[in-house]
Amino acid sequence: GRTVGSGLAGLIAGGVGWWLIGSLLLGVGMGLAAFFAVFSGVRFGGGPGGFGGGGFGGGSGSGGFSGGGGGFGGGGASGRW
Repeated sequence: GRTVGSGLAGLIAGGVGWWLIGSLLLGVGMGLAAFFAVFSGVRFGGGPGGFGGGGFGGGSGSGGFSGGGGGFGGGGASGRW
């Protein structure tokens, strides 16, 4: 029972760890994509700002740690324009 329990706990912890890592990478990637989308699409006015802030920031923010990546791209870039 002990080995099965520890193995299951390790599997769950490993799954959560990989989910956090993937979520963090996804959030940073989405934040950078929104960041560059805002900077490369400045001529579109409020369009890229709302897209990067609401779409990317909100979407990637659902992953806990990845809220920092999404917030960096959305709040940092779209808040400036």
